[in-house]
Amino acid sequence: MANGCHHSAVVPLAGWPFETFIPDMALGLRCSKFGSKEIRMMLNMEEHYAMCSGITDYPG
Repeated sequence: MANGCHHSAVVPLAGWPFETFIPDMALGLRCSKFGSKEIRMMLNMEEHYAMCSGITDYPG
């Protein structure tokens, strides 16, 4: 979620190194609509649990 404009998006975990901290992921992101670099990231727990369970075809 971008601070100020309150837009949100789901960023897939696939492609990020496993050891990457969630707050560090936001450092290179910006709001695609308004360009805000003040991004707050939260873990998509459904995708996280799917990855931990070995589900590789998570639709998110």
